[in-house]
Amino acid sequence: MEKPLIEVRNLVNKFGSNTVHDGLNFDIFPAEVVGVVGGNGTGKSVLLRTIVGLQSPVSGTVTVAGRKISEYKEKNFWGVMFQKGALFSNLTVIENIAFQLQEKTSLSARDIRHLALMKIELVGLPVSAGPKYPSELSGGMTKRAALARALALDPRILFLDEPTAGLDAPAAEGFDRLIRDLVDYLGISVFMITHDLDSLSSICDRIAVLVDRKIKTGTLADHLRDKHPWLQEYFHGKRARFMEKV
Repeated sequence: MEKPLIEVRNLVNKFGSNTVHDGLNFDIFPAEVVGVVGGNGTGKSVLLRTIVGLQSPVSGTVTVAGRKISEYKEKNFWGVMFQKGALFSNLTVIENIAFQLQEKTSLSARDIRHLALMKIELVGLPVSAGPKYPSELSGGMTKRAALARALALDPRILFLDEPTAGLDAPAAEGFDRLIRDLVDYLGISVFMITHDLDSLSSICDRIAVLVDRKIKTGTLADHLRDKHPWLQEYFHGKRARFMEKV
């Protein structure tokens, strides 16, 4: 069996007396898309921050490519696309993408610009988007520009926080196809926090559900069969009726 890229074992996260995660066990494997769902307050973003080392758990371990996250030094292992893009408003698209390359590589300005343009094209943006500022972009273009920035250092895994939120149906569908194509073409893995049922059903290999301070991981079919009340409501509610056919 293929070894996971990331292993989360017995993870506990607390804020004061509030336990958010109580003994989570979770793996992310190469070249897969994992959708992460859960109700408000279940700690989806907390889990993301813990995995990438921005937050220390109360107990438990996060292992990256066989090494504890606290010891992992590889600069380009992951890329993060934040909610609403979080692009630097005073930088153009190409400058946003080039930022990490300038900070973390010794490449020449010419090579950095060339690579930034490659990333722009990789995510399906026209080259003419490069000189634009975030305020000049549509919602869909902003998402793609943020994705291009997350891909700047050729990461092995992408962390996406609600990537299709705020997009209309055609734009969200196009973004989903782009993610799936990138996984198939580049062989990267994707950890995607989402509430988009279309994304969960169309591009996710596995779905991780945060519920009761634990995590349930499986395929969509597994979760459709699960009798837990929250999963029944989420996957069999009126908005999810189309998924009954899965």
